[in-house]
Amino acid sequence: RSGLGKIMLNAEEIRLLSKSDRKKVILEAAKHQTAPTTLGELETPYKIGKTLAEFAGDYIDFSIEVDQAKGRNSVLVPQNLKHALESRMREYLQLALDKVVTDKRTINEMMQDPKNAYELAGAKELAFANKVTRNLSTTMGNLWEKLADISPYALNPDMEFGIKIRGIDIICRNIETHKIEFTQLKTTKNTLSGSQSGRVNSELLLHTNPVFAAAFDVDRTWTYKNDPNILRISGKDFWDRIGMEYDTVYDTVIHTIKQLEDQFVRAISK
Repeated sequence: RSGLGKIMLNAEEIRLLSKSDRKKVILEAAKHQTAPTTLGELETPYKIGKTLAEFAGDYIDFSIEVDQAKGRNSVLVPQNLKHALESRMREYLQLALDKVVTDKRTINEMMQDPKNAYELAGAKELAFANKVTRNLSTTMGNLWEKLADISPYALNPDMEFGIKIRGIDIICRNIETHKIEFTQLKTTKNTLSGSQSGRVNSELLLHTNPVFAAAFDVDRTWTYKNDPNILRISGKDFWDRIGMEYDTVYDTVIHTIKQLEDQFVRAISK
């Protein structure tokens, strides 16, 4: 502890704890942070972010040192990265396929309790397709931060500490500038509606070096209007800053989505 009861956390000590204990000590330390009285509902994410910022750099640096010591076995070596990505994508594929199977409803079920116009009409293929794509879009939002967490330069607060920070998906050590960046990660440039920009800006500006990133550069138009103090990047620019080869990420993701489509077609034809 130091001054006014503030709790100082040490990265090395945090690493020795279980995930649940990490969460407890971080949230306790966050309570002792001071925050502007004007933040309102953003006070908690501000305090948690401030607490993590105090030791996140050292925490990430330890992961980087361990990975670099592996030499050719570093997870960032293209072949190793490919295997790591495929492993996480297989986990996602299985969960997604399980969800596809449970989402399918019979015509009688749809007619008795219709959820939309497709089900009201008994158009089971269209209803099934609509539900599956909506659900997959939601689950994919969490997928990119799980893939980014493969890199030793990235820290996923939810996976590492069991803590979700409003508006922040990944904390990164920029491989070029060495700065710690608080990042919100979406799928593409047009994932976010323009009307949500103000909320996102408020959430990101709570933290130092805020970044809004799109995992894939598949659309030329940004719908998110960033504050001038927030960096906006997409595709290769994001993955490069955490040392992950964009082409390897892209190819692995595309392959898995094609596998998912094949399974969907089989499911819809049954």
